[in-house]
Amino acid sequence: MFSIFLVYTIKLLKKTGEKQKIHKLKVKIYFSILGGFLIGLGFGATSDPFLFMFGLSFRIVGYVFQIIGIVVLAIFFTSLPSLSEQDWKNNIDKLFLMRASGICIYYKFFKDQDTKHDEQKISGAINTIKMILREISHDEGEMVIEKEGKVLITCQGKYITGVIIADQNSNSLNFLLKRLIEKVEFIYSNIARDWDGAMEIFLPIENITREIFS
Repeated sequence: MFSIFLVYTIKLLKKTGEKQKIHKLKVKIYFSILGGFLIGLGFGATSDPFLFMFGLSFRIVGYVFQIIGIVVLAIFFTSLPSLSEQDWKNNIDKLFLMRASGICIYYKFFKDQDTKHDEQKISGAINTIKMILREISHDEGEMVIEKEGKVLITCQGKYITGVIIADQNSNSLNFLLKRLIEKVEFIYSNIARDWDGAMEIFLPIENITREIFS
């Protein structure tokens, strides 16, 4: 059981460390390692060599260590996101950033990055996004919409609305989309208000997207 726990812990540390860098999750993982150590220490304290050296009363100390360790691990596992949440890279398909006017200032296709996208395909995707955004224009904040076997995750900022098309909903994708919009709006805060229509100015968004979604 400890080996399964160790493998699961290493996977989570790698995934959160490589991208999301969620400090709270890492603290929980390190805290859970302490729980596993306490359980091991508790089992050791109830073994015959320790009982022979310190007496039968030391068995109580071992049981206390085991109980504390089990409680710590139980709290850890109940508070963890599922492994599917950590597998967001395989779920994300397309990303669009739109202005309130409906103009798409940035898009990225994740699943066919090496394929050259024709303008008709891109325009069709953008028009579909526009239609959906018009339907939810009265709603604010974050929304998740299921449509034609795909999930549309939307997040509205002050000047920009972000849309992710994914295979399934994920809190991780919601978090990353919100983070992207916040960063883009912070960098382009002055430009977003008085934009003159020049699309070239938004080219650096690609670097921001790679930083957040890579």
